[in-house]
Amino acid sequence: MRISVLAAAAAVLAAAPQTSLAACPLASFGEAKTQTCSGKECGPVNAPKEISAISRGLFSESIGLFINDGHARWIGIDLDRSEIVEVERFAQAKPEFRKMKHNANHYGREIRGLNSRAIEFVRKKPIDNPVLGDVVCAANELWTYVPDPSVARLIGPMSDSHSKLYLLDRGAIKDFGGPGELIEAPRKLRALLEGM
Repeated sequence: MRISVLAAAAAVLAAAPQTSLAACPLASFGEAKTQTCSGKECGPVNAPKEISAISRGLFSESIGLFINDGHARWIGIDLDRSEIVEVERFAQAKPEFRKMKHNANHYGREIRGLNSRAIEFVRKKPIDNPVLGDVVCAANELWTYVPDPSVARLIGPMSDSHSKLYLLDRGAIKDFGGPGELIEAPRKLRALLEGM
């Protein structure tokens, strides 16, 4: 009796439509937005040109503080180009910079200022639409997120980095984070980005 009930239940489940997190269409990115700002108000200050060129997409920014001073990393998705872009910046010389084989999707550069010098490594790669759809779903949840005014911004425990997540849609920006680690949904979206 027990086996036949389990077999009947399994048959019903097998016949039922499978529900899963369906990927969101790219066109739905940022359709609904709350509490956004413009680039002049809350845009990134010192992002590399490849990251600044993203007009529709998202990126995470991690800038080293204290013991990690001199290291910064940006990883983003450009929805218009269907590509992922990663830039790492170092304030000290890197031997691998001179040995690096440069091409259109993997290159480095040296930036010299009045009293500073930095090395940047840039990596780009195309990504497929199913992966982008999952990112769009997660980003859309954050576009409509309205913080509880009685709770501090979504900033986690203090760490040796300044961590932010930016959503960008042709001039509209929504940002999360600041000193310390990201928490909750912004952290999950950053993890999705970094796992690509």
